[in-house]
Amino acid sequence: MRAKVWSKCLKCQHYEKDLSDRSGVCGLKIKDSLDPRTRRELAYEQGFCPYITPFEVTPTTEIAKLRGEVPTIKLDPTQELNALPDTLVMMEAAKEIEAVEVEKTTASAGDIDPMARPLWEIDSRFLDPFAELPPVQCWATMGSRSAFPKEGIILIQAKPKQGKSYSTYAALIPLLTGKPFNSITPNDRPRLVVVFDLEMSRTTLTNRVFKQIQTLGEQGNRFVVCPLKANNLNDRLATIKDVIATYNPDVVVIDQAGQLVMDINNQAETNTLCQELDRLSIGRTMFVIIHENKSKEDTNARGSLGSYLQFAQVESYTASKGNGVFTLTPKEARDTDTEEAEAFCYSLDCNGTIIDGTANANAQREADRQAYRNLFTRIFGNDEELNRSEIVNRLKLQDNVSERTAENRINTACNFGVLTKISEERKAPYKLTEI
Repeated sequence: MRAKVWSKCLKCQHYEKDLSDRSGVCGLKIKDSLDPRTRRELAYEQGFCPYITPFEVTPTTEIAKLRGEVPTIKLDPTQELNALPDTLVMMEAAKEIEAVEVEKTTASAGDIDPMARPLWEIDSRFLDPFAELPPVQCWATMGSRSAFPKEGIILIQAKPKQGKSYSTYAALIPLLTGKPFNSITPNDRPRLVVVFDLEMSRTTLTNRVFKQIQTLGEQGNRFVVCPLKANNLNDRLATIKDVIATYNPDVVVIDQAGQLVMDINNQAETNTLCQELDRLSIGRTMFVIIHENKSKEDTNARGSLGSYLQFAQVESYTASKGNGVFTLTPKEARDTDTEEAEAFCYSLDCNGTIIDGTANANAQREADRQAYRNLFTRIFGNDEELNRSEIVNRLKLQDNVSERTAENRINTACNFGVLTKISEERKAPYKLTEI
């Protein structure tokens, strides 16, 4: 077998490297003091690269080693080190190299010694643990926690009408503007965000997007929305795939994933969709908005689709609203701790524009604290101390609530600093704190 092979690095063909140091092979240093023939030979032995000169081989060194053959290498020392071959010829040569690589890994896999050379250097199907990673792997920090990974599915879930879409739009504002907003501090800025909306009417969507564009200012062109409510079921996913393939956005939002399937509880249909969304999230962030199950106590994402998405997600958040304050609370994350994670709060002004919700949130928290102080002042009456069981009984009797609700009210009052135990003992009675 005799084939003219142009030096082509199959590992880095999608990257552009600055080779002003004339290293010869991307990411590999070859001493300038060596003569041209030795430098080319070293470059050849350690990998093909488009920045070194072409040469002829029969067959490739790695294949020859596996077959016990001695390769014949014919080099031209007069060639410039980083002379680039014709693009079409190089593409054909790359195909030949790839075919030989497949033959090498399938026909003689049992003869390869992984201690002599790691498999990830021989076969591109294996992960290279030494590959260079992006310096920034999350779009932002939320409080002190890294948030919004640059690759994978991020689930935004809540009961109906709790501000899931608004919360996603609000979280994207600091990412696109590059400016901190409430608890979110951006680390990097996406080139393009595409929202695929499958739920809102065009009128509602236009009003909302217009206000978002106004908020983003000069960065507004980075945020685009594709309305798909009017499209039939089969065309919706096809459009999503086509737009992603055409424009390659850094961030994608699927607003109401349940509208991409006929039956949200059909395991085969929802599993297929989840796998497709997971595949589309490779190399980009994909926010997937979905309802929670209808039961008030059940906070899982809805149906079989929600179950599959919860397995696939890299992060999930819960959206909620109350008294003019919208909150996006971290729920689960694959690589960070959400136990004490800081939430993201925002509000809407009189025009429906998203604004920082810190002031409103603080005012609401203070109002809630005062409401709980008034409640337990009434419950305690003239008593300075009460056991937990007595507090529960009085709440059930006076406010006609369940035992579970009474327990929750006690816990919330403790969190607000309204109630405290008189000692560290487990069954110590409670008292009202000083104002």
